[in-house]
Amino acid sequence: KYLGKLCGFILLAGVMTANGAANLTVVGSLTVAPNPITAGNNLSVQISIRNAGSTSAPQSTTRLQIKNASLTTTIADQNYATPSIPAGQTSNQNYSIAIPGNASPGTYNAYVVLDRYGAVTQSSTADDYGSSGPFTVNASQQAPAVQTLAASSITTTSAQFNGNVNPNGSSTTVYFEWGTTAGYGSSTPSGNFGSGTTSQG
Repeated sequence: KYLGKLCGFILLAGVMTANGAANLTVVGSLTVAPNPITAGNNLSVQISIRNAGSTSAPQSTTRLQIKNASLTTTIADQNYATPSIPAGQTSNQNYSIAIPGNASPGTYNAYVVLDRYGAVTQSSTADDYGSSGPFTVNASQQAPAVQTLAASSITTTSAQFNGNVNPNGSSTTVYFEWGTTAGYGSSTPSGNFGSGTTSQG
């Protein structure tokens, strides 16, 4: 008789514990912009976080990572503060994360982990993970490189200006400035050197 009452009490206590907790959930997939993105720029990542539990979730920390398609390389890893979320409510967050300028071009995904440091008492942590669809990272564009060389074929009325230019993938035009003072004062017509990646003279 007493054993039956005791078991009933333990079962009830177990139900109360499960129901009296928060439950953070990643709603759907993460969205990223721009896509494609050039290395060296910031990627915007949008995420919806819902508290599907019965109590308010205090402020916590969300971890955001950018990984390549094979999950062998992480090019960005950052923490973000997530505000307190009342029970049954959804918080939409927009995170900005830098894509390193030396990131290899290719396909990547964004991944999040909610409540990284366990600040929230949750009934389940199974839904604390989320990811984006694949997006493309393009190689960063370097500025054109120029080298001014000594003039040649100099006479009293003319001279040949010399130099090298590497467009480094950007559409490039070049001209020389010249004059009898440090302010120059004159310039040559512009020459089009295209958008290649090799040095031209």
